[in-house]
Amino acid sequence: MWSTGEVMDFVFEFPLAFAESQIAAGQKLPLLGAIFLSLHDLTKPYLPAIAHSFLDFGFKIVFTSGTGRALELEGIPVE
Repeated sequence: MWSTGEVMDFVFEFPLAFAESQIAAGQKLPLLGAIFLSLHDLTKPYLPAIAHSFLDFGFKIVFTSGTGRALELEGIPVE
């Protein structure tokens, strides 16, 4: 187990900071599979960027009905 000082880093971007925290905790981040998306209406403007990021990496997206409709409205194919 590492001490806090051994895994501390100054990262100003959340995705990288989260990845580093999970790696330091011994978690293996998935490289393929499916992700579940369910966004509140106030955060749905960010949906296209989020969805495209995961689709570009080859992930399948599973979603709630409201998020699925929002994906369709943005022209993102849903199954």
